[in-house]
Formats: sequence, structure tokens, C-alpha cells
Amino acid sequence: MKNKIIENFGHHSRFIATKNNQMEVLEQNGFTAVYSGLDCDTFNVLHISQGDQVKIPQLRQAIEHYHSLQQAFCIWITKEHLTTAIESLFKQLGIKVQNSETGMVLQLSEFASTAMQLNPDYSCFNPLLAARREK
Repeated sequence: MKNKIIENFGHHSRFIATKNNQMEVLEQNGFTAVYSGLDCDTFNVLHISQGDQVKIPQLRQAIEHYHSLQQAFCIWITKEHLTTAIESLFKQLGIKVQNSETGMVLQLSEFASTAMQLNPDYSCFNPLLAARREK
């Protein structure tokens, strides 16, 4: 399941950039770098999906490219993919954890799924939808 989530995030992070010739997507061993041209860490994403496959010189070059553009960027990596070599590079470059998304760090195995009963008239979602349903 976790691998599917990581894979899905990778597709999500580069989807818009692959459709826009003003943006660049660099796919390397174990990571993808999206350079949007915008000074926005939402669209400049370095996604490390396979830490054990990353070649450190390529990763360094990708990070240095963000710095040369003087644009904000974010790095997405799970604990499992944070190898000692990647962690060492981050320390050398002064990269520290700034934030983590709750949904990305939840231990899904600790939660049970439960079925929900939806209100059959759909009024809990949208009164307009409920009104259309009644017709």
C-alpha cells in the first residue's frame, strides 16, 4: 500500500509539469525533480521514491539547480528511503526538515477502516444535490 501511495504522489507531483512546455521534469535513478519556473515549493518538487537507487552526485546537482534558480522547492521522502548517504548530503547542504504532512506520516496499519452510512437524501453533502435527487 505504501509503495502505491509513493508512486501516486510521484505521478501527482509531475503531472502538470509534463503537460507544460515551460516546466521541466528530470527523472533520475530513484528520484524526480520538477522545475516549474515558479518561486513556489508546491510546484518545485524533488521526490525521492527509491533512496537506495539514488546516485548522490545526481541528487546534489538537482538540489544545486534549484538553488541556482533561486526558487523555493520542497523535498518529499519517506523514512524508508532516507539512506545514510542521502541524509549525509542533506547535512552537507544544510537541508533540514521544515514540515511534514500528517497524511503522509500516519501509520496506516494502526487504523481500522469503518463503513459509513450515508444519508440517503444526500442533504448532508449539498442541498442542491438533494433537491435534484427528489425530482
